[in-house]
Amino acid sequence: NASLYITLSNYEGFGLTLLEALKMKCPVVCSDIPVFKEIYRKSCKYVNIKSTSSIKNGIESILKSKKQQRKLFLQSKLITRQLTWRRCAFATSEVYKKILKK
Repeated sequence: NASLYITLSNYEGFGLTLLEALKMKCPVVCSDIPVFKEIYRKSCKYVNIKSTSSIKNGIESILKSKKQQRKLFLQSKLITRQLTWRRCAFATSEVYKKILKK
């Protein structure tokens, strides 16, 4: 029932909690770090964690705009369809198969 999920991190390996929030149809505000931008593309609102005004504006822009929430939701549907446990298991097994062939 959350209106917004916020994670402000300097470093992440993947950001599994972001994916969980997106799966639950919760808008996300997160750090403007390369790993998040690479994985989650346009499905999140990115903020500069060294700027309180950037964080404040990011949070307010989502909470005050149904249009912005809808835009992020539509983008998150694309991401959550791609990032599934089934695909992860298949990709992992393919890596193992390549390694075993060497």
